[in-house]
Amino acid sequence: MDIRIQKHMLEHADGSGPPGVVINYNCQDFSCEADLIDKLAEFVKEYPAYVYLAPFSMMSAKIVLTRLGEMEILDEFDEDKIRSFIKKR
Repeated sequence: MDIRIQKHMLEHADGSGPPGVVINYNCQDFSCEADLIDKLAEFVKEYPAYVYLAPFSMMSAKIVLTRLGEMEILDEFDEDKIRSFIKKR
């Protein structure tokens, strides 16, 4: 997902609606568990209207949760932290 599209999704998830949440991961520069991407993809399916998943190799973290004006960095998959971040909308 192009960074310009990600920024737009943070402003308006569906192009006109409320802000979205983007979950980026970097398994190119970090050691990721074999099932990390699958876990994140399954998790995102719970929020199809406003949570997006995209690889982003140019960041210095393994997992970054982003909403407009806020970021949280994770070193590992943590369902509770991710869910809490998403629900803060």
